[in-house]
Amino acid sequence: MGRLKEFVVEEAVEKACDLFWARGYEATSLNELTEGMHIQRASLYSTFGSKAELFQQALQQYQRKSLKRVEELLATGSDPLDSLRQLLLSAIPEPGTLRQGCFCVNVAIELGPHDPQIAQLLEAHFERVHAILGRTIAAGQAQGQLTMDLSPREAGAYLLTCLSGLHVAAKTTTDESQLRRHAERMLRTLQV
Repeated sequence: MGRLKEFVVEEAVEKACDLFWARGYEATSLNELTEGMHIQRASLYSTFGSKAELFQQALQQYQRKSLKRVEELLATGSDPLDSLRQLLLSAIPEPGTLRQGCFCVNVAIELGPHDPQIAQLLEAHFERVHAILGRTIAAGQAQGQLTMDLSPREAGAYLLTCLSGLHVAAKTTTDESQLRRHAERMLRTLQV
């Protein structure tokens, strides 16, 4: 009879996600993972199969939480434009906090071009975010806040690209006011 797991899988995956997010997939060693997750190497392999499979689980767990956050920020209330503003501003870290960017954007840059399985996970996630953006934009158009020059799908693709760019810029730019001005400029292109 095998030993019982002495750790909670979801918590271990969360710790792995934090490590991968901070260092990237390639730069995160198995030793760092087992130490950071507080598990033995044998437990990592028996539970997750491999570093790559653990990474996929960490990415998918992050995606679920990220999607929930986007849905909460864009829950179409009385002001879709303000909801979109809050989403863009959420990409800008508070002064004194870690500048890690978005884990999905980081992974897209590091692994997207080289790993078809990861690229597929990212594409599906970004498509879900895109759909939520489209619904919020359609609500803003219906209220006369946003231009009708672009379809909700086109405007959603534009904002998703802007959001990704803000995440990348926020990793290296320490001038939060500059990033906020960029976010406002991005929104102005869609306003009536």
